[in-house]
Amino acid sequence: MNKETFINYIENNHLLGNDSIVNLTELVDEYPYCSSAHVLLSMNLLKEDHFRFDAELKRTAVYAGDRSVLRKHIEQLR
Repeated sequence: MNKETFINYIENNHLLGNDSIVNLTELVDEYPYCSSAHVLLSMNLLKEDHFRFDAELKRTAVYAGDRSVLRKHIEQLR
């Protein structure tokens, strides 16, 4: 994933879909300490009602610097 695509996902989370799950998973695997990538992946999994959402949300909570920000983003989608 290139920088422009990542920034585009951050600015326009309505672009998240099934194809972005693969991209974000690869990004999280490559940069495991990037909390923004974890948050985007969790949001994407929730949006797509993916079976990995619960496990990824727990992992994202560990990496999140501020869990209230994570909660705000997740509640936005629910």
